[in-house]
Amino acid sequence: MYHGWLFARDGTVLEQPGEPAESTFRARVRQKAYPCVEKNGLILTYMGPGAPPDFPTLPFFDLPAEQVWATRIIQECNYLQGLEGDVDPQHLSFLHRFLNVAPDAVRDTTTFTAKDPAPEILVEEAGFGFRIYALRDAGDDQRYVRVTNFVMPNNSAFAAGPPVDPKVEKLGRNTHYRMHWHVPADDVTHWKYEMAVRLDGPVDRDYMARIFPHAPGEPLERNLHNRYLLDSNEQRTKTFTGIGTVFNDHDRLATESMGPIFDRSQEHLGATDRGVTLLRRMLLRAIDDVEAGRDPLAVQRAPQPDPYDGLVVIEQFVPKSRDVHGFWNAEVRA
Repeated sequence: MYHGWLFARDGTVLEQPGEPAESTFRARVRQKAYPCVEKNGLILTYMGPGAPPDFPTLPFFDLPAEQVWATRIIQECNYLQGLEGDVDPQHLSFLHRFLNVAPDAVRDTTTFTAKDPAPEILVEEAGFGFRIYALRDAGDDQRYVRVTNFVMPNNSAFAAGPPVDPKVEKLGRNTHYRMHWHVPADDVTHWKYEMAVRLDGPVDRDYMARIFPHAPGEPLERNLHNRYLLDSNEQRTKTFTGIGTVFNDHDRLATESMGPIFDRSQEHLGATDRGVTLLRRMLLRAIDDVEAGRDPLAVQRAPQPDPYDGLVVIEQFVPKSRDVHGFWNAEVRA
């Protein structure tokens, strides 16, 4: 824009209008450029050395565009704090608790997270990262089992609210899910890209715009600097946090209030942190792989197997007598 130079996608200079016509200057300069792919509301780029790996075969990339919705939210903390929150299923029992949920509701999954605040948490490594099983008591020899996923190196997939207005259309369980992709902006801030994925039909974009009313990247009404507009009366009567009913606000309260980079030498990890500890081990393993010149886990290069083949987001009531590992495969066979 300053001098009218025209660059190609690969960073080579095509035109330098201010230089003499016979000049070869443009052949001797180059702008740094990274290959990009635009897909289902996201722009992905490879910024590493050498030839880029294959484009990731995350399942939502294969869906029609109308079945995927995406936005981004700025978080005022290191990306790892946001990412660790996504692999901590126990916090659903408190951080996202609504105080007016009937304690005897029969099939309300929100109720089960509130009634059983100490779930059994199991982790299982996979080609894409790992699965997390959160098992909660559902009475009558049943357990409410919620399977979420950590997707290397900074993504997660989990069951969440419907991507359509529930007053207009009721969706079945396990027909939709969310993904959070935590991308560092610098050491102390990051972008959380949020994707809503529907498997059996289009996303209601007008509804998603109502529950995410800010434009992508805009400052949020509730934020660290106004204490997330915490209302102590609401905290006594309606929600555990006192900052409304939007889960994203709750998550930012928990992760940003730790400080921009939490001092982990002061932390106390417990039984509920199995996902957090495995996440850290996987990232440290990936660092070792890259330093040794190897591809880290989930990087795809043909003809290797698809690492996302076993990515499953599911919540279901399962008999207490059944082994929950891979229980969805038994359901399919049945």
